[in-house]
Amino acid sequence: MTERISARRRRILLVFAVAALVALAGCSGADSPSASNNGTEAAGGDEPGANDEMSTGADEEPTLDSVTANASEALAEIESFTLETTSRTSNATQSLTVNQTIRADIDAGAVYAVERSDLRGNTNGIVVTERYGSGETVFVRNSFPAQNFTFYERQRVTDAVEESVEDTESGSLADRYEFSHSRTADGDHRFTADSVEQFTGSVSGGTVESLSAEVIVDADTGLVTEVEIRLTATTEQGELTISEQRTLSELGTTTVTEPDWLDTARDETGQGS
Repeated sequence: MTERISARRRRILLVFAVAALVALAGCSGADSPSASNNGTEAAGGDEPGANDEMSTGADEEPTLDSVTANASEALAEIESFTLETTSRTSNATQSLTVNQTIRADIDAGAVYAVERSDLRGNTNGIVVTERYGSGETVFVRNSFPAQNFTFYERQRVTDAVEESVEDTESGSLADRYEFSHSRTADGDHRFTADSVEQFTGSVSGGTVESLSAEVIVDADTGLVTEVEIRLTATTEQGELTISEQRTLSELGTTTVTEPDWLDTARDETGQGS
């Protein structure tokens, strides 16, 4: 019974944490560890990344889809990780910068995420959202520094996952870019796009003028560890610039501690001890 509860707890926390990695891994939700093997162990077969070139053929250039094909298995093996994302969108009148850090310790059953959104221009505002998940509950702290206002929420993990998935980019990286492939000095996969012709997505109401994109995939696991994208487009409102950086790190070494606001969140949401 203890092992069953432990496995279920791990699965729930893994689902919550992995929601943020879906776009990076190039996987669909159906390929995530929660759907494939309950998140408790990797599926049978070869080690992730061991046959990078097999699915593409000896003479074919590896694709992002092919080298991340085993990413869901690798995700199921992850004990902990840190994912950092910075995105910035700006036009002639305003800019929005969003910084997010997710720290997940799956074995300990805890995930902590903090997101800071900073809007500057015609309208200014800062919102800081922190989430701490343990077991089947996620506590949320919403802060508005300029107004000196804070409120708390309590969510089920499933609700938090749905919200996270809705916030991810539509379509995978492989769907939006025609990448060129090369290798890093460490032997990992590097996928790059540096011309407008390599962008196969779209910008609402705009025309893409310049593009720079780089994706690094760990050759052993198939996990996307780095993403850096910069895109400039011309729209009816003027020039639009979009940039994004993501880094996946501290695999197996990330630790998560309870935030100092957790007791207040429990009390404010009717969950005091």
